[in-house]
Amino acid sequence: MLTWVSLSSLSLFVLSVSFGVAFYAVFGLVPAYISRNFQGAKTTVVFAFGNICLGLGGILGAMAGGWLKYVTGTFDWIYLAIIVATALSFGLCSLLEDKDFS
Repeated sequence: MLTWVSLSSLSLFVLSVSFGVAFYAVFGLVPAYISRNFQGAKTTVVFAFGNICLGLGGILGAMAGGWLKYVTGTFDWIYLAIIVATALSFGLCSLLEDKDFS
């Protein structure tokens, strides 16, 4: 898999910025999507459920990844699981209906 040959200060900075851009965008995109698709009291219920699932996914994903590394002795299967989950997410996104918000 991908590895960094040397962890210079520049590569650490690039990694930090990449993580921030990829990870923290979720916390703005989810409320925006929910507010566009749900109205009234449903919005708060969907948002709360989404936040609970996000937290559980973070906990269970880390635990499952650690367990998988412990059992197999390699991170390769974790990366494969991430690739499969990403492909499934893209597939689900392609099923969303197009909406004109203008």
